[in-house]
Amino acid sequence: MDKTNRQNIRRSRDELVDHETVHLLYSHARNANISTLLAAAVLVFVQWQVISHTILVGWLGFITAVSLYRIAQSYWYHRDPQQINRTQYWKKGYILSTGFSALGWGSSGLLLFSYDSLAHQTFLIYVLAGIAAGGVATLSMVRLVYTLHLLLVLLPTTFHFYFLADKLHFAIGVLATVYLFLLLRIAGSMHDTLRDSLNLRFENVDLVSILSEAKQKAEELNEELKIEINERKKGEQTLRESEEKYRMLIEIMPQAIVIIQGRKPVFANKLALEIFGFSETDDISEIDIMNLVRESERDRLGHYILERISGRDDAPDHYYATLKTSIGTRFPAELYARKIIYSGRSAVQLIISDMSERKKMEEEILKVRKLESIGVFAGGIAHDFNNLLTGILGNITLAKISTPKEDTNAQWLEEAHEACCRAKGLTQQLLTFSKGGLPVKKAASLNELIVNSALFVLRGSNVKCEFDIAPDLWPVEVDEGQFVQVINNLVINGDQAMPEGGIIRIRAENSVVLSGSGLSLVKGDYVRIAVQDEGIGIHEKYQSKVFDPYFSTKEKGSGLGLAISYSIVQNHGGCIILDSEVGLGTRFFIYLPALPDGKIQEGVKERAERKKPLASGHILVVDDEEMIRKVVGNILVHLGFDPVFAADGDEAITLYQKAAISNRRFQMVILDLTIPGGKGGRETIKELLEIDPKAKVVVASGYSNDPIMADYGSYGFSAVLTKPFDIDEIRLVIEDVLGDTDTD
Repeated sequence: MDKTNRQNIRRSRDELVDHETVHLLYSHARNANISTLLAAAVLVFVQWQVISHTILVGWLGFITAVSLYRIAQSYWYHRDPQQINRTQYWKKGYILSTGFSALGWGSSGLLLFSYDSLAHQTFLIYVLAGIAAGGVATLSMVRLVYTLHLLLVLLPTTFHFYFLADKLHFAIGVLATVYLFLLLRIAGSMHDTLRDSLNLRFENVDLVSILSEAKQKAEELNEELKIEINERKKGEQTLRESEEKYRMLIEIMPQAIVIIQGRKPVFANKLALEIFGFSETDDISEIDIMNLVRESERDRLGHYILERISGRDDAPDHYYATLKTSIGTRFPAELYARKIIYSGRSAVQLIISDMSERKKMEEEILKVRKLESIGVFAGGIAHDFNNLLTGILGNITLAKISTPKEDTNAQWLEEAHEACCRAKGLTQQLLTFSKGGLPVKKAASLNELIVNSALFVLRGSNVKCEFDIAPDLWPVEVDEGQFVQVINNLVINGDQAMPEGGIIRIRAENSVVLSGSGLSLVKGDYVRIAVQDEGIGIHEKYQSKVFDPYFSTKEKGSGLGLAISYSIVQNHGGCIILDSEVGLGTRFFIYLPALPDGKIQEGVKERAERKKPLASGHILVVDDEEMIRKVVGNILVHLGFDPVFAADGDEAITLYQKAAISNRRFQMVILDLTIPGGKGGRETIKELLEIDPKAKVVVASGYSNDPIMADYGSYGFSAVLTKPFDIDEIRLVIEDVLGDTDTD
């Protein structure tokens, strides 16, 4: 038990003893005061003959009043429910009432003293001695009470005897003094004995209480100890399970986890060992972790880690750095560091993420943005150029038809036609950069497209091409013209990489891409095309730029071929990947979404060769360019149709309504999609279909910057004509739209 508790117990025990003594005083008060009243009455009776009756009655009245008050005081005390908390109050009250009582009895030695009768004097001192002795018996519990009582009761009479000065009275005074001191001694002894008895009593109670509390405390401590032992056992088991779960979690986390102390790794999970090129049997504890950081970044990263170990809260906890594997291969990484306690010592936990794939994705996004910015400019040029080419190509086509083959002009027209076709290809490449250069796709087989495109490019070259194309290759939905550009550009790139000759190997196969493949593709079915050359390869520092517009490592290269190919593949929902190593050649992988159950549509070339006889009738041509209206009109006349012209949508609607009223409706409408300052194809088609829900309307545009060109059917159009077009393309569209429709 500590000192404070002992002091509290001691103070509590003293309070209990004090309360018990006061309680004893009040317990004897009733009987003592009754005895006092009887003694006072006897004394008055004896002194009645020798003392004034007035004094006797007055004195007796005072004694009676004080005694009755003290009896009532005792009654009030025993009725007080808070007496134990008001011990000092009742103690002071008792001392005060005792003082008044003793003062009354002491005054009797003066007021009731008979100078003429020694017998009455003796009786008076006898009564006072009895009152004093009775007080010793009932008041010895409190030293102040009995001392006050004895002194006030006996001293006045004793001094009175001394003052009479004769020997007898002096002797009585001496005896009274001796008696007083004897009573004081006896009362003091009784007081000490009583206090010791009470102290011992309460000490025993305290001891029993302390022992009981100690026993209870010991039992509680024992139970707590049992609970603590059980909790500790459970905690140790939980800790072991937690450590096992933590280790399992660390092992399956998609990040590498390394714990280092100083510059030495003390723990690494499986992924960390894997990305750094170590096996689980390798001892990594002697490796300096800074040797796995690129030299130029070691000081910076080492400084940050030391700050973390030293406990600096403001030290950076997130870093980017270039790390190295055990064989020296570098890779970009993102690191998070935090201070931990490992095996009782300060350590730093590093969470490392390989950012190689993220960097590739960011580079892909950057390439797309570069192409988009150039596409805005290129698309505008291509649109205007296609309008001009439509007029030129259409007139040349008509001139060729009207010129005999043996005529000298026929050769010139053929060369002009080829030049226009090459210019058409150039505008098609420019449109590829445009944000609106969406491919006009249809289901097609890539087998012949790949072979024909590659062989055409390599005509006259010392480079040969070998093909490995799966016989069951899935169809894909492509813009055939754009896809041919991709194959052409990749084959040209390989041809230029092998000036001394060599072999380009093209492989096409079906492929299923799963989630987490590392490719920027959604999971699904794809056709994968690999184009591989035996050239000198591309240096690592240039590989991230090969798809950038106008970037080329060749003297004669334009830097557009691979950029165009990249844009085309992206617009088809696929991706193109470079794999090259200096001295070992270059491979390009193309992934295009496949249609395993798709139906292949008939090709343009096959249909043009059939030259199915056409119907005849009126065809409405709507275009804001007069040159285009004239050339299309001449082509339609040559094909046996009667063209009618409109410069904008409003005029076209008026003409269509008049034709419907006169029952000479148009067999077909060729409608320009974009008419500056007038109603274009999007608005006009809605009104035409309201007039005639069966209207055959073909949308035409030189800039596919609108989703209508790629999904014309959803907007009510029957077909699409992409500028520039020639007589064969117009013939095929008419065949497709009108079929065997009779003329009106």
